[in-house]
Amino acid sequence: MTHDSIIRRVELFSGFVSPAEARVYARFTLAAGHQHELKQLKLSGHLIGPECEFAQTLPARVPFIDRGSGETVLAEAVVPDPCFWTPELPFLYRAKLQLHSRESVIEQYDSVLGIRRLGVRGRELYFEGKRFVLRGVRFDKADVLPPSLGFGLHFEDTANYLRDTWTAIVTSSPTEQLCQFASRRGILLVADVAGSEAEHCEDVIVEELRRLAQWPAVGIVVLAPGVKLPDSIRSCVPNLLLSQWVWDKQPLEFAPWAQLIFAEVNHPTEFAGRTAGCSIPVVAVRRLSERVEIEQGRLECDALQRDLASYGDFAGYVV
Repeated sequence: MTHDSIIRRVELFSGFVSPAEARVYARFTLAAGHQHELKQLKLSGHLIGPECEFAQTLPARVPFIDRGSGETVLAEAVVPDPCFWTPELPFLYRAKLQLHSRESVIEQYDSVLGIRRLGVRGRELYFEGKRFVLRGVRFDKADVLPPSLGFGLHFEDTANYLRDTWTAIVTSSPTEQLCQFASRRGILLVADVAGSEAEHCEDVIVEELRRLAQWPAVGIVVLAPGVKLPDSIRSCVPNLLLSQWVWDKQPLEFAPWAQLIFAEVNHPTEFAGRTAGCSIPVVAVRRLSERVEIEQGRLECDALQRDLASYGDFAGYVV
Protein backbone atom coordinates (compact mmCIF):
# COMPACT_ATOMS: atom_id res chain seq x y z
CA MET A 1 0.00 0.00 0.00
CA THR A 2 1.17 3.54 -0.68
CA HIS A 3 2.25 6.07 1.90
CA ASP A 4 -0.94 8.11 1.41
CA SER A 5 -3.16 5.02 1.35
CA ILE A 6 -6.88 5.42 1.86
CA ILE A 7 -6.86 2.04 3.66
CA ARG A 8 -6.69 1.97 7.44
CA ARG A 9 -6.60 -1.81 7.85
CA VAL A 10 -6.59 -5.02 5.81
CA GLU A 11 -7.77 -8.27 7.39
CA LEU A 12 -7.84 -11.83 6.11
CA PHE A 13 -9.93 -14.44 7.90
CA SER A 14 -11.89 -17.62 7.32
CA GLY A 15 -15.60 -18.16 7.82
CA PHE A 16 -17.33 -21.48 7.26
CA VAL A 17 -14.84 -24.33 6.86
CA SER A 18 -15.25 -28.05 6.19
CA PRO A 19 -13.12 -30.72 4.53
CA ALA A 20 -15.00 -29.95 1.32
CA GLU A 21 -14.62 -26.17 1.22
CA ALA A 22 -13.49 -23.10 3.11
CA ARG A 23 -14.69 -19.55 2.75
CA VAL A 24 -11.92 -16.97 3.06
CA TYR A 25 -12.57 -13.25 3.33
CA ALA A 26 -10.58 -10.11 2.69
CA ARG A 27 -11.83 -7.02 4.52
CA PHE A 28 -10.53 -3.51 3.82
CA THR A 29 -11.37 -0.77 6.31
CA LEU A 30 -10.99 2.78 5.01
CA ALA A 31 -9.01 5.49 6.72
CA ALA A 32 -10.85 8.37 8.38
CA GLY A 33 -12.31 10.81 5.88
CA HIS A 34 -12.69 8.26 3.06
CA GLN A 35 -15.97 6.55 3.99
CA HIS A 36 -17.80 8.46 1.27
CA GLU A 37 -15.76 6.53 -1.32
CA LEU A 38 -17.05 3.08 -0.29
CA LYS A 39 -19.69 2.74 -3.00
CA GLN A 40 -17.21 3.21 -5.83
CA LEU A 41 -14.67 0.68 -4.50
CA LYS A 42 -14.39 -3.00 -5.41
CA LEU A 43 -11.99 -5.79 -4.49
CA SER A 44 -10.55 -8.41 -6.81
CA GLY A 45 -7.64 -10.82 -6.73
CA HIS A 46 -6.72 -14.43 -6.10
CA LEU A 47 -5.96 -16.78 -3.25
CA ILE A 48 -2.98 -18.90 -4.33
CA GLY A 49 -1.86 -22.11 -2.69
CA PRO A 50 -1.44 -24.08 -0.63
CA GLU A 51 2.29 -24.18 0.10
CA CYS A 52 4.07 -25.96 2.94
CA GLU A 53 7.73 -26.52 3.85
CA PHE A 54 6.96 -30.11 4.82
CA ALA A 55 4.82 -31.30 1.91
CA GLN A 56 4.70 -31.11 -1.87
CA THR A 57 1.64 -29.29 -3.15
CA LEU A 58 0.06 -28.30 -6.44
CA PRO A 59 -1.00 -24.66 -5.96
CA ALA A 60 -4.35 -23.47 -7.28
CA ARG A 61 -5.66 -19.96 -7.96
CA VAL A 62 -9.04 -19.21 -6.42
CA PRO A 63 -10.62 -15.86 -7.34
CA PHE A 64 -11.79 -13.34 -4.77
CA ILE A 65 -15.31 -12.15 -5.56
CA ASP A 66 -16.39 -8.69 -4.43
CA ARG A 67 -19.27 -8.91 -1.94
CA GLY A 68 -20.25 -5.27 -1.94
CA SER A 69 -19.46 -2.53 0.51
CA GLY A 70 -21.13 -1.92 3.84
CA GLU A 71 -18.93 -0.24 6.41
CA THR A 72 -15.93 -2.00 4.82
CA VAL A 73 -14.91 -3.37 1.42
CA LEU A 74 -15.34 -7.15 1.43
CA ALA A 75 -14.40 -9.99 -0.94
CA GLU A 76 -14.82 -13.76 -0.64
CA ALA A 77 -12.86 -16.73 -2.00
CA VAL A 78 -14.42 -20.21 -1.86
CA VAL A 79 -11.60 -22.75 -1.58
CA PRO A 80 -12.46 -26.34 -2.63
CA ASP A 81 -10.71 -29.18 -0.77
CA PRO A 82 -8.80 -26.79 1.51
CA CYS A 83 -5.53 -27.70 3.19
CA PHE A 84 -5.59 -26.58 6.81
CA TRP A 85 -2.83 -25.13 8.99
CA THR A 86 -1.67 -27.50 11.71
CA PRO A 87 1.69 -27.88 13.48
CA GLU A 88 2.22 -31.12 11.55
CA LEU A 89 1.46 -29.57 8.16
CA PRO A 90 1.38 -25.76 8.32
CA PHE A 91 -0.25 -25.08 4.95
CA LEU A 92 -0.26 -21.44 3.89
CA TYR A 93 -2.08 -19.55 1.15
CA ARG A 94 -1.11 -16.25 -0.42
CA ALA A 95 -3.70 -13.55 -1.03
CA LYS A 96 -3.01 -11.12 -3.85
CA LEU A 97 -5.60 -8.37 -3.87
CA GLN A 98 -6.36 -5.23 -5.84
CA LEU A 99 -8.65 -2.42 -4.75
CA HIS A 100 -10.39 -0.72 -7.66
CA SER A 101 -11.96 2.71 -7.86
CA ARG A 102 -14.09 2.68 -10.98
CA GLU A 103 -11.66 1.37 -13.63
CA SER A 104 -8.39 2.09 -11.83
CA VAL A 105 -6.38 -0.03 -9.38
CA ILE A 106 -5.61 2.27 -6.47
CA GLU A 107 -4.22 -0.21 -3.92
CA GLN A 108 -2.53 -3.61 -4.05
CA TYR A 109 -2.07 -6.00 -1.15
CA ASP A 110 -0.08 -9.23 -0.84
CA SER A 111 -0.06 -11.39 2.30
CA VAL A 112 -0.17 -14.99 3.53
CA LEU A 113 -2.80 -16.69 5.65
CA GLY A 114 -3.54 -20.10 7.06
CA ILE A 115 -6.94 -21.73 7.42
CA ARG A 116 -6.98 -23.20 10.92
CA ARG A 117 -9.69 -25.33 12.55
CA LEU A 118 -9.13 -24.67 16.25
CA GLY A 119 -12.23 -24.20 18.38
CA VAL A 120 -14.21 -24.88 21.53
CA ARG A 121 -16.96 -27.41 22.21
CA GLY A 122 -18.34 -27.40 25.72
CA ARG A 123 -15.38 -27.75 28.08
CA GLU A 124 -12.96 -29.05 25.45
CA LEU A 125 -10.68 -27.69 22.74
CA TYR A 126 -10.88 -29.15 19.25
CA PHE A 127 -8.27 -29.06 16.48
CA GLU A 128 -9.00 -30.50 13.03
CA GLY A 129 -12.28 -31.96 14.30
CA LYS A 130 -10.59 -33.93 17.10
CA ARG A 131 -10.27 -33.26 20.80
CA PHE A 132 -7.08 -31.32 21.45
CA VAL A 133 -5.26 -31.02 24.78
CA LEU A 134 -3.08 -27.91 24.82
CA ARG A 135 0.41 -28.28 26.26
CA GLY A 136 2.41 -25.09 26.42
CA VAL A 137 5.62 -23.70 27.88
CA ARG A 138 5.97 -20.05 28.91
CA PHE A 139 8.92 -18.16 27.46
CA ASP A 140 10.01 -14.55 27.20
CA LYS A 141 10.13 -13.14 23.69
CA ALA A 142 13.93 -12.95 23.84
CA ASP A 143 14.09 -16.72 24.39
CA VAL A 144 12.08 -17.77 21.36
CA LEU A 145 13.54 -15.77 18.48
CA PRO A 146 14.82 -17.73 15.46
CA PRO A 147 18.59 -17.72 14.73
CA SER A 148 18.47 -14.87 12.21
CA LEU A 149 17.04 -12.66 14.94
CA GLY A 150 19.64 -13.49 17.54
CA PHE A 151 18.41 -16.59 19.36
CA GLY A 152 21.21 -19.09 18.84
CA LEU A 153 22.29 -22.11 16.88
CA HIS A 154 20.06 -24.67 18.61
CA PHE A 155 16.72 -23.09 17.75
CA GLU A 156 16.32 -25.25 14.64
CA ASP A 157 16.22 -28.40 16.78
CA THR A 158 13.87 -26.66 19.22
CA ALA A 159 11.54 -25.62 16.40
CA ASN A 160 11.41 -29.20 15.14
CA TYR A 161 10.66 -30.49 18.65
CA LEU A 162 7.82 -27.99 19.11
CA ARG A 163 6.29 -28.98 15.78
CA ASP A 164 6.70 -32.73 16.29
CA THR A 165 5.13 -32.69 19.76
CA TRP A 166 2.52 -29.97 19.09
CA THR A 167 3.93 -28.06 22.06
CA ALA A 168 2.84 -24.43 22.16
CA ILE A 169 4.95 -21.45 23.13
CA VAL A 170 3.20 -19.10 25.56
CA THR A 171 4.77 -15.66 25.28
CA SER A 172 3.83 -12.03 25.73
CA SER A 173 2.67 -10.17 22.59
CA PRO A 174 4.82 -12.09 20.06
CA THR A 175 6.68 -10.03 17.49
CA GLU A 176 5.88 -10.03 13.79
CA GLN A 177 9.13 -11.93 13.14
CA LEU A 178 8.24 -14.68 15.59
CA CYS A 179 4.66 -14.93 14.29
CA GLN A 180 5.94 -15.23 10.73
CA PHE A 181 8.52 -17.87 11.63
CA ALA A 182 6.05 -19.90 13.73
CA SER A 183 3.37 -19.75 11.04
CA ARG A 184 5.78 -21.08 8.44
CA ARG A 185 7.33 -23.75 10.68
CA GLY A 186 4.18 -25.05 12.40
CA ILE A 187 4.68 -23.72 15.93
CA LEU A 188 1.49 -22.94 17.84
CA LEU A 189 1.65 -19.65 19.76
CA VAL A 190 -0.40 -18.53 22.75
CA ALA A 191 -0.11 -14.74 23.06
CA ASP A 192 -0.25 -13.45 26.63
CA VAL A 193 -1.45 -9.86 26.42
CA ALA A 194 -2.06 -9.51 30.18
CA GLY A 195 0.29 -7.00 31.73
CA SER A 196 0.98 -5.16 28.48
CA GLU A 197 0.21 -1.52 27.91
CA ALA A 198 -2.59 -2.58 25.57
CA GLU A 199 -4.81 -3.92 28.33
CA HIS A 200 -5.43 -0.43 29.72
CA CYS A 201 -7.09 0.91 26.56
CA GLU A 202 -9.89 -0.86 24.70
CA ASP A 203 -8.98 0.57 21.29
CA VAL A 204 -5.32 -0.38 21.70
CA ILE A 205 -6.06 -3.94 22.78
CA VAL A 206 -8.52 -4.47 19.91
CA GLU A 207 -5.84 -3.35 17.46
CA GLU A 208 -3.37 -5.76 19.08
CA LEU A 209 -5.88 -8.61 18.76
CA ARG A 210 -6.44 -7.72 15.10
CA ARG A 211 -2.67 -7.83 14.54
CA LEU A 212 -2.27 -11.23 16.15
CA ALA A 213 -5.33 -12.64 14.38
CA GLN A 214 -3.59 -12.31 11.01
CA TRP A 215 -1.08 -15.04 11.88
CA PRO A 216 -2.16 -18.71 11.65
CA ALA A 217 0.35 -19.68 14.37
CA VAL A 218 -1.46 -17.52 16.94
CA GLY A 219 -4.41 -19.62 18.03
CA ILE A 220 -5.15 -18.29 21.52
CA VAL A 221 -4.78 -14.91 23.21
CA VAL A 222 -4.88 -14.64 27.01
CA LEU A 223 -6.14 -11.42 28.57
CA ALA A 224 -6.21 -10.12 32.11
CA PRO A 225 -9.40 -10.22 34.23
CA GLY A 226 -11.47 -7.08 33.93
CA VAL A 227 -10.43 -6.18 30.38
CA LYS A 228 -13.30 -4.48 28.58
CA LEU A 229 -13.87 -5.48 24.99
CA PRO A 230 -16.63 -4.43 22.59
CA ASP A 231 -19.60 -6.73 22.06
CA SER A 232 -18.47 -7.10 18.43
CA ILE A 233 -15.03 -8.49 19.31
CA ARG A 234 -15.81 -12.01 18.03
CA SER A 235 -16.60 -10.64 14.57
CA CYS A 236 -13.46 -8.47 14.69
CA VAL A 237 -11.18 -11.48 15.31
CA PRO A 238 -13.27 -14.53 14.35
CA ASN A 239 -10.32 -16.94 14.11
CA LEU A 240 -8.79 -16.19 17.54
CA LEU A 241 -9.76 -17.96 20.75
CA LEU A 242 -10.00 -15.44 23.59
CA SER A 243 -8.98 -16.67 27.02
CA GLN A 244 -8.95 -14.99 30.41
CA TRP A 245 -6.46 -15.39 33.21
CA VAL A 246 -7.82 -16.50 36.57
CA TRP A 247 -5.10 -15.94 39.13
CA ASP A 248 -4.62 -18.25 42.11
CA LYS A 249 -7.39 -17.88 44.74
CA GLN A 250 -9.28 -15.42 42.51
CA PRO A 251 -13.04 -16.06 42.24
CA LEU A 252 -13.98 -18.04 39.14
CA GLU A 253 -15.65 -15.25 37.22
CA PHE A 254 -15.04 -14.64 33.56
CA ALA A 255 -15.90 -11.91 31.07
CA PRO A 256 -18.58 -12.35 28.39
CA TRP A 257 -15.89 -12.47 25.69
CA ALA A 258 -13.98 -15.36 27.34
CA GLN A 259 -14.15 -18.64 25.41
CA LEU A 260 -11.81 -20.45 27.82
CA ILE A 261 -9.79 -19.68 30.94
CA PHE A 262 -6.18 -20.09 32.00
CA ALA A 263 -6.31 -20.84 35.74
CA GLU A 264 -3.34 -21.05 38.08
CA VAL A 265 -2.76 -24.24 40.04
CA ASN A 266 -1.42 -24.01 43.57
CA HIS A 267 -2.98 -26.96 45.39
CA PRO A 268 -4.68 -29.53 43.09
CA THR A 269 -7.63 -30.08 45.46
CA GLU A 270 -8.33 -26.36 45.74
CA PHE A 271 -7.91 -25.91 41.98
CA ALA A 272 -10.29 -28.75 41.16
CA GLY A 273 -12.93 -27.42 43.55
CA ARG A 274 -12.62 -23.88 42.18
CA THR A 275 -12.99 -24.94 38.54
CA ALA A 276 -15.55 -27.74 38.97
CA GLY A 277 -18.53 -25.63 37.93
CA CYS A 278 -16.87 -23.92 34.98
CA SER A 279 -18.88 -24.19 31.77
CA ILE A 280 -16.01 -23.36 29.39
CA PRO A 281 -12.63 -25.07 28.85
CA VAL A 282 -10.07 -24.75 31.64
CA VAL A 283 -6.33 -24.71 30.97
CA ALA A 284 -4.34 -25.50 34.12
CA VAL A 285 -1.24 -23.34 34.63
CA ARG A 286 1.62 -24.07 37.04
CA ARG A 287 4.29 -21.44 37.59
CA LEU A 288 7.75 -22.97 37.85
CA SER A 289 10.38 -21.56 40.19
CA GLU A 290 12.97 -21.29 37.42
CA ARG A 291 13.25 -21.17 33.65
CA VAL A 292 13.39 -24.54 31.91
CA GLU A 293 14.25 -25.68 28.40
CA ILE A 294 11.42 -26.58 26.03
CA GLU A 295 11.86 -30.34 26.39
CA GLN A 296 11.85 -30.14 30.20
CA GLY A 297 8.86 -27.82 30.06
CA ARG A 298 6.93 -30.38 28.06
CA LEU A 299 7.72 -33.01 30.71
CA GLU A 300 6.48 -30.59 33.37
CA CYS A 301 3.18 -30.26 31.45
CA ASP A 302 2.80 -34.03 31.58
CA ALA A 303 3.61 -34.00 35.30
CA LEU A 304 0.92 -31.36 35.90
CA GLN A 305 -1.57 -33.50 33.98
CA ARG A 306 -0.72 -36.50 36.17
CA ASP A 307 -1.09 -34.43 39.35
CA LEU A 308 -4.59 -33.38 38.27
CA ALA A 309 -5.68 -36.68 36.70
CA SER A 310 -7.71 -37.81 39.71
CA TYR A 311 -9.58 -34.49 39.74
CA GLY A 312 -10.60 -34.32 36.09
CA ASP A 313 -9.43 -34.06 32.50
CA PHE A 314 -8.71 -30.44 31.63
CA ALA A 315 -8.45 -28.66 28.29
CA GLY A 316 -4.74 -27.97 28.60
CA TYR A 317 -1.64 -27.80 30.76
CA VAL A 318 0.84 -24.92 30.75
CA VAL A 319 4.00 -24.37 32.78
